[in-house]
Amino acid sequence: MKKFILTIFICLWSHCAVAHSPLNLTIPSDGSLITELPDKLILEFKGSVRLTLVTIKHNDNSKIKLNLNSSLGFVSKHNVPVSFKDTGSYFVEWRGLGTDGHTLKGSFEFNVK
Repeated sequence: MKKFILTIFICLWSHCAVAHSPLNLTIPSDGSLITELPDKLILEFKGSVRLTLVTIKHNDNSKIKLNLNSSLGFVSKHNVPVSFKDTGSYFVEWRGLGTDGHTLKGSFEFNVK
C-alpha cells in the first residue's frame, strides 16, 4: 500500500513540475551590461504564457509604466515596448498565467552604461 501511495504521489508531483512554463530567455539578459537603451523587453517562455504584470524600477527609485496591450494573449515570446529614461540599473519583475492555470512570476535585472 505504501508503494502504491508513493507511486501516486510521484506521478502527481511530476505532472505539476512539467505543467509550468518557465522563463527561458530575456533580452536584455539577466545581469547583463548594455551600452544602449533598449526600446523593448523580450521575455521568452518554455510554453505559452499570458503576462499579467510587468514592473520596472530604475536605480533612482522611479518606476516605468508599461503597456501590456500587445501581450494580452497566451504566447511563448512577449515583446513589451518600453521607454527607458536613463543609464543605470534596472530591476524587472513580471507575473503571468500559464495555459494550465498556474501563476508564474520572476525577476531579472540589467545595467545600461
